[in-house]
Amino acid sequence: MNMKKYVGSKLPIYRSTWELRAFISLDKNVNVVKWGSENFIIPYVDKTRNNETHRYVIDLFFELGTTKDGLPIKWLIEIKPFNQSTTPKITKRKTPEKLLAETIVVKRNHCKWEAAMNFCKARGWHFGVYTEKGITKLC
Repeated sequence: MNMKKYVGSKLPIYRSTWELRAFISLDKNVNVVKWGSENFIIPYVDKTRNNETHRYVIDLFFELGTTKDGLPIKWLIEIKPFNQSTTPKITKRKTPEKLLAETIVVKRNHCKWEAAMNFCKARGWHFGVYTEKGITKLC
């Protein structure tokens, strides 16, 4: 690991092979100035839990070069399976309980991502979700 690029007081935490691959890619990418794992905690309102406020820990932070104005280009990225980002498909084999559980996961993720988008917009940063189908820039 390139310790000159990594920002964080602890070693990176990865919870999936997708996250590990992203860490390695950021570490090796010459355009990435710095990167970190779980550096930002964003409060969000969970509409699936009576509008309670919870903490959302973002998977990745990285900084590229600068814009024409000399401002750093900063990104926050969440890494999730695609099926946790879109409305679940109704199938004959899926029980109503399973469909409800999947729907709640997707709704909760969208609550988190809305908070992350607002956090990034307020700072002039970018937010995206990375799935097995690629990255989706959300702001």
